[in-house]
Amino acid sequence: MKHIKFLIFLLPFFFVACGDDEPEQNLFSIAVQLGGEGEIAIGQHDCEITVNGYGQYITVDLIGDFDSFRIGNNIPSWLMVTSGERRIKIAVPDIAGMDTRTGKIEFTVFKGKAQNTGSITITQKELTLEDMLKQEAKAIKAFLEDQTVIDKLPSGNTFEIGLDAPFYKLGESGIYMQVISKGSEFFNEGETVYFRFERWDLLTYLTTGKLGNSFGNWNDVGQNTAFFTFGGKDTATTQWGDGIQVPLKYGIGNGEVNLIIPSQQGSQSEIANVTPFLYHIRYFKSVM
Repeated sequence: MKHIKFLIFLLPFFFVACGDDEPEQNLFSIAVQLGGEGEIAIGQHDCEITVNGYGQYITVDLIGDFDSFRIGNNIPSWLMVTSGERRIKIAVPDIAGMDTRTGKIEFTVFKGKAQNTGSITITQKELTLEDMLKQEAKAIKAFLEDQTVIDKLPSGNTFEIGLDAPFYKLGESGIYMQVISKGSEFFNEGETVYFRFERWDLLTYLTTGKLGNSFGNWNDVGQNTAFFTFGGKDTATTQWGDGIQVPLKYGIGNGEVNLIIPSQQGSQSEIANVTPFLYHIRYFKSVM
């Protein structure tokens, strides 16, 4: 009788061990690489990623001894997801003025009959002024990496001149100037300054590595020469921002310069959109 009771006691364990389901295994772990700025929190089989409003690529590697994985069908519409053998790549677009948004990508990892589920939660915050100013600084830095830069002004403003001249940092304004020609006629405050210009968006340079097409009145003689009053506060002057006047304060007359102008020293639209520009400017004493 004692033997029968002992057999009955073992039966539940026998059936569990011989069941169809294999015990759950820890098949993988997660590694995350961001293409831009953000914060990452990684759990055993999931991760939470918080990024700012600028677009970037996120790479998620699945590390472990498994056969395959499959991404679920409910991918958020604002994310573009591709996958390779052990990698998930996610393209996060610019938030473009929208509020903070959150999306989850779910997937399953397989090894034989065993499987683990995992998830990637992405929160993209609305774009702040601080984010935009950081992006602007990165754009300016990216362009200057291929240039010779001098942070200290030369004594007596004796700038090197020419197409190969360095970019000088003009004080705390954040403006950088390359002097192509200094000119022989100089301007006094209150005087009308005429100019022709072309400019390139440095945010485009940051994302593409190229300046792309310029715009302005430099190559279009059909457009009138633009003008401002040196040191003036009239609308015709303030619409251009303070940046384009700065070279005249350093003894550049009717000459030619390249200027990197950060948004807060630029035109009204540049300030509003926090867009830095590379300007190519020629100043004139009269309409040209």
